[in-house]
Amino acid sequence: MNSKNIFISYGHGIQDHAVKRLADDLREFGFQVFLDVDYLKMGDWEKIIDEHILASKYFLFMVSSRSVAHDGYCLNELCRAGENSAEIIPIKLDESMLPLSINKHQRLSMIPCISPDGTIIESVYKNFLVNLVEILSGKTALGFSDADMRLRGALKPVFSKDLTYSYYATFCGRRDVFAKVESFINSNKNIFWLNAAPGTGKTAFSSMLTWRYPEIVGAAHFCKFNNSDRVNPKVIISSIAYQLSESIPAYREKLLGLMELDSLFEKNPARIFEYLIVEPLSTIERETPVLVVIDALDECSWRGSNEICTILQHTRENLPHWLKFFLTSRNEAIIRRTLLPIAQTYTLSESKTEDDLREYYRMQFPSATSDKIELLLTKSDGSFLYASEIVKQIKEENLSLDDINFFPIGIYGFYNDCFSRIFDSNNEESLDYNTVKPLFELLCIEQEPTELSFLEDFLNWDEYTLKNILSRITDFSPPRTVL
Repeated sequence: MNSKNIFISYGHGIQDHAVKRLADDLREFGFQVFLDVDYLKMGDWEKIIDEHILASKYFLFMVSSRSVAHDGYCLNELCRAGENSAEIIPIKLDESMLPLSINKHQRLSMIPCISPDGTIIESVYKNFLVNLVEILSGKTALGFSDADMRLRGALKPVFSKDLTYSYYATFCGRRDVFAKVESFINSNKNIFWLNAAPGTGKTAFSSMLTWRYPEIVGAAHFCKFNNSDRVNPKVIISSIAYQLSESIPAYREKLLGLMELDSLFEKNPARIFEYLIVEPLSTIERETPVLVVIDALDECSWRGSNEICTILQHTRENLPHWLKFFLTSRNEAIIRRTLLPIAQTYTLSESKTEDDLREYYRMQFPSATSDKIELLLTKSDGSFLYASEIVKQIKEENLSLDDINFFPIGIYGFYNDCFSRIFDSNNEESLDYNTVKPLFELLCIEQEPTELSFLEDFLNWDEYTLKNILSRITDFSPPRTVL
């Protein structure tokens, strides 16, 4: 990767002249600049673009309505640059929202440099160019403004950029869910709950929402049970607030004016939500909706409750009509009880998951026979986690499509992760495996649903103990019992 190499990604439009002028001027300063218009007639265009992205230290993402459109090519380029750890510099050509994956980047703006007819305003442009060259030359850093530093210090946001990049290139299917979400965005409802079995691609879908609707998704948080920041309700709320402040200038100003911003984490989560979200947004009007994505909500359940769900239940009527929440989780009882009365709900069916897995395998292995695709489906057991791992192993030549009959069934690693959540010895709420082991052994050999009363007698447990244990272990493997 050459420190003088620069890739400029932009969507063609009224600002083309300004972008080409910028490329020419950067070349005058000794930089090697790639602009797609210079290579349109040369061989394999996509391969040329990919090679130049991989060879460039800097990736200038020219933010415009065309570059952030989900059906354009610029987001593909941005994703590739992110995977390659290029230094991404967003440069605004209009007031379009930045894709969420780069929303935390300090951005530059060429808007003041360009007149309404697309011509350059020389005096303003010259100052912009000097500033950009100093950044690209390493003389100055693209840091953060004082206001941004204050918000980052007070809100302590966590980000998910690397996660969103990882799903972009290989995602396919889920058209039915996208259609439901689009309908939800245009409705008067403000909470959507997607629930599904473990490993069926909920996180991949959440990630793709941030790419497909960059003009609508204002914040995203991905919960992860073994990461204390990602499951802490206070951090979840403050991270969402920070991200929203990056896309809603009027909200940003309200946050900066809060008197107790620096002592925020002394409050409980419910009060933080009111203080950061409900109260500041109550007087802000918008014509377009803003979507907040919270993925894997079940991973931050604690002591039989889910605080984020409870907060949304109690405050939803006070939220502005344009603020909408997209939530994903497993179909846990504590979440189901809270969200069913208040949310638009969609459950991923086994049949649709199978259709999407079939499409995924066909995309990955276009020359594979239908019989091999169907056998892979059988081995996958409905798990996208399994499918992605199998594809990886085959492409790395650790496995072969000729040996599918010898592939394992299901995904051990994921269920081992679930097992650790329930029997984590460092968690005071965990179960003791030796206590539960006899129940597992019995359920493994049972071929029919088991009466609850039989389990009580057989294990010598009281009804309360048995129901408590069953409610915990059904998080990852629903036992066939009659309750």
